[in-house]
Amino acid sequence: MEDFKQHYNTCALVSNSGQLLNSKASQEINEAECIIRMNHAPTFNYSEDVGNRTTIRVCSFQAIGNIKKGLYVGKEKSDYVFMWGMDNPKRRSWARLRLRKVANMFPNQRFFTLRNRGEHLAEAIYESETQIDRDKTNSWLSTGWFTMLLALEICDDLKVYGLVSEDYCRTHNKTKVPYHYYEEQKYDECQMYDQHESQFVQGHRYLTEKSVFHRFAVLFNVSFRHPEWNIQDYNYTKLYSPFLRKWNNKTEEKGR
Repeated sequence: MEDFKQHYNTCALVSNSGQLLNSKASQEINEAECIIRMNHAPTFNYSEDVGNRTTIRVCSFQAIGNIKKGLYVGKEKSDYVFMWGMDNPKRRSWARLRLRKVANMFPNQRFFTLRNRGEHLAEAIYESETQIDRDKTNSWLSTGWFTMLLALEICDDLKVYGLVSEDYCRTHNKTKVPYHYYEEQKYDECQMYDQHESQFVQGHRYLTEKSVFHRFAVLFNVSFRHPEWNIQDYNYTKLYSPFLRKWNNKTEEKGR
């Protein structure tokens, strides 16, 4: 596949979170030169809150067959679709086969894939920022992680919509917000985050990733909307998340 060479002055990274419901953020999102969405998040029926245009859609290799056909054609179609996880040797054959089938079904949709060395770089950045080993901590990188790194690479001015900070659930523990704005799930947003952050079995470390995003916001031209993040007073030298606290405590106990 060809290399992606686009670069943008302004970008809106729109999360899948229920935080966006009733936000009326459409106008400011649509003003961005590049609008980035993830996996199968739709705009239809939600355009007043999430905008109605998609430049880039970033998808997990697992989402290839789950993305609704309408997201590849018509008003929901994005200019580009980025797939991550495609080049991993463990799943390269079947993942590429599935992508080839989808690409043949929708010849007008442009697809790009993250190379294996790009995934290794994403993992190295995670480990460098958190100071923990991803494999030893049984941690999975999320689509949001890959999307943020892509956005930082191709955007001069990045605004992120609907993403909560790493301490949001601690300070809003009575707030019930849907995990996704477009579908009902068993757990609300904070329940989902807490479940993944509180255990050492395999899982996503959503709040841990968000603590790194908070650091990125201090170092790069990144801001957060709906809800707003406190960037000015943030101490970026020390990361905080429930999982990091539990893991560091466990490590200290072993060292005694």
